[in-house]
Amino acid sequence: MERSVLMAKAKQLKSGRWRVQYYKGKKPDGRPDYGSATFETEIEANIFALQYKKHNREITHNPANMTLTEAIDRYIESNNAILSPSTIREYRQEQRNWLQGLMNTKLNRLTQEMIQRAINEEARKHAPKTVRNMHGLLSTMLREYHPEFRLNTKLPPKEKREIVIPEIETVIQIISAAKGTYLEVPVLLAVCLGLRRSEILGLKWDCIDLKNKTIKIKKAIVLDENNSQIEKNPKSYAGNRGIDIPNILADALKKHPKDGDYVISITGCAMYKRFISLLKKNDIPLLRFHDLRHVNASVMLKLNIPNRYAAERMGHSTEDMLKSVYQHTLKTEKKKIDTKVNAFLDKIFK
Repeated sequence: MERSVLMAKAKQLKSGRWRVQYYKGKKPDGRPDYGSATFETEIEANIFALQYKKHNREITHNPANMTLTEAIDRYIESNNAILSPSTIREYRQEQRNWLQGLMNTKLNRLTQEMIQRAINEEARKHAPKTVRNMHGLLSTMLREYHPEFRLNTKLPPKEKREIVIPEIETVIQIISAAKGTYLEVPVLLAVCLGLRRSEILGLKWDCIDLKNKTIKIKKAIVLDENNSQIEKNPKSYAGNRGIDIPNILADALKKHPKDGDYVISITGCAMYKRFISLLKKNDIPLLRFHDLRHVNASVMLKLNIPNRYAAERMGHSTEDMLKSVYQHTLKTEKKKIDTKVNAFLDKIFK
């Protein structure tokens, strides 16, 4: 932090005006990031420089003197090596769009009433899960830089997330429509192997053994805070895995064009747009590309595959996610069960 103090110096320009250059932090690539402010007089410039120095000394002495937005900057800079690019991107989006009434408030000036009012206001505009994420970000910053503060916020109740699982008939339609197109391989990777979109984008040709029909998942492609695609390790340790592939996927991979190291050479955004266009063109109900991953979990559930094997295949470190999110019975199967139970009840109680 001493370096940032020294950088706040007033310097006269050729135009006669005065400029103060100061250290803002680090850029995503680790290089120093500097800002500057220009003033008409030397006095104004020196006042700004002194205020900047004073502010940084206060932060050095007590991190709780940081504003919420400064705390987020500091947290990202300090944990840049361990935070995933997608997590940093989410923090930056939250910093720009959420809790704007609190962002320029110092952490040691925040009160529970201020926080509750801000959360109440956001709850009128956003879903409960989004509001809870906002509060989670705030909680992280306070825990890190103002641990004496104890949050006691009343949050909106959780809503049950409705998981969309395409019907088998719909999936057959999608696979048929994608056959022979560039989307055939990504669709089959999601449906047959349950791969995440990031894992599909990160799959390289040298991780595919068509002779033995196996695939190794080693990397993922995600967006960083600048919306640029960047390679990283899988979401968890369990994400690094090997999977045997079915014939339909092996055959599609043999025909898929090779354009570089990656199997899918287009961006995630382009892939998603092509997917939506495919659905519309073939009058197939709209759904997310990620919903295709649910199909694989549902198939394993229907085949009574033990949870630990299903979790390993889908790259989950525990069975909890599989139980709470992915293991939803297909609507058609549920309908059959309901009909069977109701028919039995009607028969014995008529």
